[in-house]
Amino acid sequence: MKVKVGTFDIKCYEEIDRDELKRASKAILGYIRGLKGKISYDFRYINSTFFMLLDQVKELENALTDEFCDDVRVKEFEQFGTKVHKC
Repeated sequence: MKVKVGTFDIKCYEEIDRDELKRASKAILGYIRGLKGKISYDFRYINSTFFMLLDQVKELENALTDEFCDDVRVKEFEQFGTKVHKC
């Protein structure tokens, strides 16, 4: 992903040493690179966690399908639901 960053102007009311400005610029760029890395790491972590949860939901769906797709089980479940609603 590419992000285009616009330019910005900084108004200084006193003389700034060029080396000091370079150090500040490098520090800001280092911070931005670190932030970019952290965001990228967090995105990968959230993405992998999402897929892990999705796999668990699929496993649960398969287990429930295996458990309740038997006609006898479905009828028992429906009868239980009917009894609960009558109470």
